[in-house]
Amino acid sequence: MTYLARRYSIDVRFVISVHDEIRYMVPECDVPRAELALQVANLWVRSLFSYRMGIEDLPQSVAFFSAVDIDTTLRKEVDMECVTPTNPTPIPPGISHTILDTLAATNGGRLEPSEERLSAEFMLVDHSLYPASSTDIAPAPSLASRADMGEPDSVWLTSQMLSEGKDISKLLSDAKRAAAAQPRSATSRARVSSKSSSGYSESKRVVLKGKTSTVVM
Repeated sequence: MTYLARRYSIDVRFVISVHDEIRYMVPECDVPRAELALQVANLWVRSLFSYRMGIEDLPQSVAFFSAVDIDTTLRKEVDMECVTPTNPTPIPPGISHTILDTLAATNGGRLEPSEERLSAEFMLVDHSLYPASSTDIAPAPSLASRADMGEPDSVWLTSQMLSEGKDISKLLSDAKRAAAAQPRSATSRARVSSKSSSGYSESKRVVLKGKTSTVVM
């Protein structure tokens, strides 16, 4: 978010971050571009995490914030009136924008400032603010390649959903027990006898490969 704000001259100031919320103070003229920058920053973070986990697809439901609240009051929800014994007058509601609302408010998703705000300062780009080059990030094996390498992708995926160490230990123990019960060879070989055209029996080797389950994200 800091990079986008500096790169596109968005006048934002970080206020507070609590759990799954992050709040910035923005002048009204920069509100649409600030909310778009928040969505783009979230998209980058989600993409990097999924990439490092070997997940090549990013569902739209997690790529963007469900909504960006625009309000002049620090409150939990934009539609809360905040009526109390000392404040009997309801506070006017704020605005909550989805990614589609944000795109409509920024001319299809443009972060550049308007023509009257373009300046030499905006045109001078500080390259030290750019994120690391993609070549600096080691590629992570995808789920498909993990399966091709013989890794227990189902166990690996299940472990990502567990939070307790004892549950992960049990999962690994069960996986090791299941692997020990299987034959040493990854493939089963059978000897099949058949008659050749010359009339004598010859032995043929048939390789039976196990099925590989594919997880579609």
